[in-house]
Amino acid sequence: MADLDQTARRLATLLTGGGSGLSDPTARELQFEPTVTLRPLERLAPPPDVWAVDGGQALVADARCLQLYVTRAATVRWTGGRCVQEEEGPLAAHLLGLGEGRAALAATGAPVDADAAVDVNLLRDWGEWQAVAAAVDACEPGGVVL
Repeated sequence: MADLDQTARRLATLLTGGGSGLSDPTARELQFEPTVTLRPLERLAPPPDVWAVDGGQALVADARCLQLYVTRAATVRWTGGRCVQEEEGPLAAHLLGLGEGRAALAATGAPVDADAAVDVNLLRDWGEWQAVAAAVDACEPGGVVL
């Protein structure tokens, strides 16, 4: 097993183009900078409306062959430099294992291929994307959703 320093060095090598594990043979999707340099960010006027969405998950019970997870997507909104809305989002319970993952996915209404692997990360991500869609719908023109 690799230690933290070895793993961090490997990550740095991959991200700086020094390794063979991270590449785009078709040269269509990824762009690699030949040299990574720090540049100051240009200071612009803040957007009038800023939304942030983040999700989480927790394992509630583990019976080895079945697991009960909960997921949640929280939303926060900033306007004029002040937090004007915070919502934890509801907990969604999911039973995974013994084929229950397919039913858990179907219950979310996620537009996912029937053959897709179902795990708690997919279920959490779908909840986050639903919250993102709601934030985009409510965001003022010129605003940002993170």
